[in-house]
Amino acid sequence: QTRPLRVPPVREGVVPVNCRGSVDVYTPGHVPQGAAHVDHPRATAVAKHLGLAYAPAMASFEWTGGQAHPRFAGVVVVEAAAEVIREGVAALSAQALEGEARRARTE
Repeated sequence: QTRPLRVPPVREGVVPVNCRGSVDVYTPGHVPQGAAHVDHPRATAVAKHLGLAYAPAMASFEWTGGQAHPRFAGVVVVEAAAEVIREGVAALSAQALEGEARRARTE
C-alpha cells in the first residue's frame, strides 16, 4: 500500500464491522482504535454468555481443496469488555481443568 490503512474507530461503544459482520485482523494495526482483540478459542462463547457485543476476528485464510476459507481467531470487543472476557476465559479454562482432574480421580 502507498498509504497507511485507516481503520474506523469504535463509536458509541460499537465496534465497526465489515459487510460480513466481522473484523479483519491480519495485524495488530487492523484492530479499531478503542477496541481490543481477544484471541482465544473460547472468547466467542464467553462474550455470548455474558451478553457482550462482539465481532468475530477474521485472522487469515486457510487453503483446503483449492479454495480459501476464512480462519477466525477470537473476537474484537470494546476495550472495556476485553478484560471481562479474558477473566471469563480463564474461569472456563479453570473449570475444564477441574472437571478433567475430577474425572481422572474417579477412573
